Amino acid sequence: MTETARVHDRSARPGVCNLEFGSDGIAVIRLGAPDEGMITLTEQRLDSLEAAADELAGRDDLRGVIVTGPRPGMFAAGADIGMIQSVTTPEQGAEGAVRGTTIFGKLGALPVPVVAAIDGPCLGGALEMSLALDYRIAAKGNQTSIGLPEVKPGI
Repeated sequence: MTETARVHDRSARPGVCNLEFGSDGIAVIRLGAPDEGMITLTEQRLDSLEAAADELAGRDDLRGVIVTGPRPGMFAAGADIGMIQSVTTPEQGAEGAVRGTTIFGKLGALPVPVVAAIDGPCLGGALEMSLALDYRIAAKGNQTSIGLPEVKPGI
């Protein structure tokens, strides 16, 4: 990507998705900041992912989107466990699932190719997100793992 322009003030901030847009029309959504530890899909990160999808939907110069982790060896480990543990009713659980599906659907509905560039863990909600996109490309190696670990405890 050439002449990358940062959009808003989200570049390299921890806890949120960071949107970059290049003069070549390719946008990159990084799921966090390089110095963050494990990347999980928190409420704040989902809010910023939705904001990025909404912003990209309004661009007429968009040619493609890459969704990736903040650094080599890290994509996203799925939903934030604290967020899951805070669910106390079936209705809350359903609302959370619908919210994630809606946000992921916005990314997948963009009128350009949207690619998940997976390097590192891609688990749970992160896998669900990648499946909503047009293409998935996974790095070869021991750090990349793809799965739905929530099926083991019956979530």
